[in-house]
Amino acid sequence: MKREQSTTPIWLSLVFLFFLLGSLVTWLRGFPFEPWLREAFIGTEALLKTYYADLGSLEHDVWIELETDAEVIEGVTRFDAARAAPGLTLVTAGETAYLVDLDGSVRHSWRLPYEALPASDEKIQGSVTQSRLYWQRAHVLPDGDLIAVVNATKSSPDGLAVVRLDSESRLKWVKHGFFHHDFDIGPDGNIYVLDQAVRARPPADLKELTGPLLDEGVVVLSPEGTLLRRISLLDAFGRSPYAEMLKRYAERNQAHWGDYLHSNNAEVADAATAAAFDFVEPGQILLSLREVDTIAVLDPETESITWAARGSWRRQHDPDFLANGNILIFDNQGDWDRGGRSRVIEYDPRTEAIVWQYPEGDRGELWSSYRAEQQVLANGNILINEFTQRRLFEVTRTGEIVWDYRCPFRSGGEGNLLCRAMSSRRYDERQFAFRFNGGAPTQTASSRGSQSYD
Repeated sequence: MKREQSTTPIWLSLVFLFFLLGSLVTWLRGFPFEPWLREAFIGTEALLKTYYADLGSLEHDVWIELETDAEVIEGVTRFDAARAAPGLTLVTAGETAYLVDLDGSVRHSWRLPYEALPASDEKIQGSVTQSRLYWQRAHVLPDGDLIAVVNATKSSPDGLAVVRLDSESRLKWVKHGFFHHDFDIGPDGNIYVLDQAVRARPPADLKELTGPLLDEGVVVLSPEGTLLRRISLLDAFGRSPYAEMLKRYAERNQAHWGDYLHSNNAEVADAATAAAFDFVEPGQILLSLREVDTIAVLDPETESITWAARGSWRRQHDPDFLANGNILIFDNQGDWDRGGRSRVIEYDPRTEAIVWQYPEGDRGELWSSYRAEQQVLANGNILINEFTQRRLFEVTRTGEIVWDYRCPFRSGGEGNLLCRAMSSRRYDERQFAFRFNGGAPTQTASSRGSQSYD
């Protein structure tokens, strides 16, 4: 079925307002409650979301609109060369990925607009406002290939495609679909990426949830972009001992348009990682589920949740396996000592204790109410993406900032849109075996490789 952007006339909005009162009763499961009415309500709401996404409003989170002649901080503001971890930092901003040196210079970049992707039955037809498009997560391979998740604000279900480009930004393949937030490359070379679908009814084991609802999943793609399988996270919870966890939060989340889980992280355990955890096997996947403040492990073989935990964190992102058997988490709103501010925490799943955090005491401040991420670097420092503040910075384990960088890339007709870094990752430059382009892709945005499009 084609994913066409709506050209819905204004009268539909009036119909929606007329329908609102009765639909609200339905949504709240009051009398008279009929499932088909609720389906019509959520369907209309999703249609209007798509419609409004095409209006070109700048009220979104990818770029910050600046006033004329506004003074802003851009680029590197602090760099301690003796203590910062060497390497190149990948920064995604809009539909571009940049490899940035520690002095702030751009060594390489990739760019390919969504409109340049080949047509497909599942590609949105018609224009998509450029300022709403972004690469949500990206990963660079040693040969310079870049894999990225393409997304857009105000889309429902979430996500547009997964793409693979070569070092010159030529498209190797694209897989259109509702792919969003995060992916990982497993030891087998396959790509494990999050996706969404609309599901009419919940699993039988989760009947307390109300349909229709968003069915979060993990999709497995081959290195060539071929769909191998899909695992439903609702089904995985339903057949696990942790089904009760979702049941208890069903009432709280029913007003979020069926978004009961909101997955935002997928990390595949290799053999070394699994050896550090007594509840993880190679190939299992660490998940983050924002709406239930939960991190969990998915077994792709049994398609079941084998472990899950809730702690003092709230609306968390980016849990990472650590070599010592702990898990590093960006806790967006759970630093209760600071009134629900953000922090990065190291969680020991054996004792359920937080054994390290940044900031701590009176050292430092951190705030990103949503998104954001962190990475443990080779020297033990932590790279933090404070998304809403358009800031990347590196801290030592004692909380000292040794590198501070403000996203400098701009968009808009007059360069009045300033970037937030949607994702970031530091790489050892020695692992790359391709020629850097100095930040200017050598191919045009419409150039394509010779592989298949799906």
